[in-house]
Amino acid sequence: MSRIFILWNESYNVGINKIDTQHKKLIDILNELYESFVDQTSGQKLEIILKELKDYTVYHFGTEEEFLLKHNYPFLEDHIKEHKGFVERIEEFSLELNTGKTKLTFQLMNFLKNWLLSHICGSDQSYAGLLRDKEL
Repeated sequence: MSRIFILWNESYNVGINKIDTQHKKLIDILNELYESFVDQTSGQKLEIILKELKDYTVYHFGTEEEFLLKHNYPFLEDHIKEHKGFVERIEEFSLELNTGKTKLTFQLMNFLKNWLLSHICGSDQSYAGLLRDKEL
């Protein structure tokens, strides 16, 4: 049985196909993490999914940053800071999980969900308005 934590909503689209596809993938990974959390699967599987989330997040942020740099987005530095902060939080949590200092909680799941959706609906929509017609 598949559990949905975040359901894709068309309002999340930024109008840049490759970025929208990557956002959907990030949501799929978060849904997978949530399903593992609800099923109380082993720490090792959670670690694998969390690593996938971090790796794909870094890949996606790289795509966005390259695109924003290419088109001289005026708020690139702020956007990069947001990205770095999120990746650092995922890395901290992974370390805490691996050393047994923490467990995956609903509070953390909500943090991941809220951060991602806030970023997509806020910061990413800001650049989308300026760069929607540009090439990636």
